[in-house]
Amino acid sequence: MIASIPDEGTLCDGICRILIEDCGLSHALVGVPDPQGWVKILSANGKMHERLKNVRISVEPGRPEGRGIFSRAYRNATPFIENHLLDLPEMRIWRPLLRDMASGSIAVFPFFRAGTVQGSPDGRSGPLSERLDWES
Repeated sequence: MIASIPDEGTLCDGICRILIEDCGLSHALVGVPDPQGWVKILSANGKMHERLKNVRISVEPGRPEGRGIFSRAYRNATPFIENHLLDLPEMRIWRPLLRDMASGSIAVFPFFRAGTVQGSPDGRSGPLSERLDWES
């Protein structure tokens, strides 16, 4: 059972694996911000996971890297699902990576520890509405 894994790295790897294998996403990451607001990627899996491990994301809204979906989900402590990533002006800095990954959709679900947002898993794919049944 994944919930009983005591090691954070193994837990994050398991979350990414589930997003890929069981949810049908093409790539996934788990990240947490450092004290300066830069997101440290704890785990990445799926297509082009090595590039995903090195993506620059911030949770600081004053930085271009802090205006994306991951950052909004983190700051607002609420899930975000977006099916038109390439159309969003705030995603401009990541467009080359998104195109290379054939990624047009994202689902971000912040996780909490002691009542505060600690980080978030981020799953990407083609249009999520075509790949996942969120009602079941």
